[in-house]
Amino acid sequence: QTQRSWGAATLPRLRTRMASVSEPTATCCPEDSEPYLAPPANYTPKGQVHVVTPAAGAPMRLYVVGPEGAAPPKAGVIVAHDIFGGDSGRHKQLCDTFAAAGYLVV
Repeated sequence: QTQRSWGAATLPRLRTRMASVSEPTATCCPEDSEPYLAPPANYTPKGQVHVVTPAAGAPMRLYVVGPEGAAPPKAGVIVAHDIFGGDSGRHKQLCDTFAAAGYLVV
């Protein structure tokens, strides 16, 4: 079995681009809904944001993080963000939690 490195060097079509994180201000949620879950103020995401542009379509931003060290990932996990996008709430923190358990997360 061939081991692969999941770094940016193996994904030549991807370019790293970080975006600013802002709290959503949508008024679509009912007043009695769960509150916005902001990440802890001192939290630093462990992955990278890559931009993929399909042959036909608009660019897509993907947060990619894998297990630390040289061990290959157990499996891959695709995490869909909520209506506010991948830069809001605890999306990156959740992805980092899966990666710490040994998974490659997109």
